[in-house]
Amino acid sequence: MKTAVDIFIAYAHNDLHFKDELKKFLRPLLNTGRAQVWDDYDIEAGHDWKLKSKNGYMEPILSCSS
Repeated sequence: MKTAVDIFIAYAHNDLHFKDELKKFLRPLLNTGRAQVWDDYDIEAGHDWKLKSKNGYMEPILSCSS
């Protein structure tokens, strides 16, 4: 089995609805283990969010903006 693709969603908090809609469309990839999706809500309090988000950008496969 191939390694899951990590997808980091960066968005403006005003666009929270669009992020949630995107995650719905990605659900089949999540359910089959082909992708892992995360965003700033997945970074636990006290963790180095700058490092975590920077690492999420290291190998982008898809970038979307509004």
